[in-house]
Amino acid sequence: MLGILKPCGGEIKVLGEEPHNAKHRVGYMPQNADFNIKFPISVREIVLMGRLYGSRPRWWYSHMDHQKTEAVLKKVGMWEHRFTPIGHLSGGQRQRVLIARALATDPEILFLDEPTASVDPEFETDLFDFMKELNKTVTILMVTHDIGVISRNVKSVACVNRTMIFHKGGKITQEMIDMAYGCPVDLVAHGLPHRVLPVHQGK
Repeated sequence: MLGILKPCGGEIKVLGEEPHNAKHRVGYMPQNADFNIKFPISVREIVLMGRLYGSRPRWWYSHMDHQKTEAVLKKVGMWEHRFTPIGHLSGGQRQRVLIARALATDPEILFLDEPTASVDPEFETDLFDFMKELNKTVTILMVTHDIGVISRNVKSVACVNRTMIFHKGGKITQEMIDMAYGCPVDLVAHGLPHRVLPVHQGK
């Protein structure tokens, strides 16, 4: 969907266009695990990099670039840390900065790759609350391997493992769990003793 890989068959359309042609309409936040936090760069500089798009060379940033950077950093609550080196932030703060970089081009769709990786449960709750507010103006597609916890704010779920099962209700079904693990499993929830065994009524 990002246009990085070409499909072996069929076709992929993003906002009615080929992924490569729609890339200026899409924001992407990579996994935090792939980010080199020792690189000497500030929060503000990282978000400004989100403005580097288009075919013409960009050797400087415009006034609009700086305005947009300020706006998105304020939106994610990180403007006061704009001069802080990325390596001095907590995992949750870094996630917010990477989301701000993805928002720098005013995307119509925001792709988040494991946004809750390496963050504590408290921040995970804050992040989902933030995404709920952001989702009022931007479509969000989040990739995660943690099927044990799905936010109540998620509107639909697609489980992919060679094939795909799509559930519009935003719920993980027993069929999805079985497909993901390759064998029948139960989802056990801690706290109040119970098992979540929803019945799937078909595709």
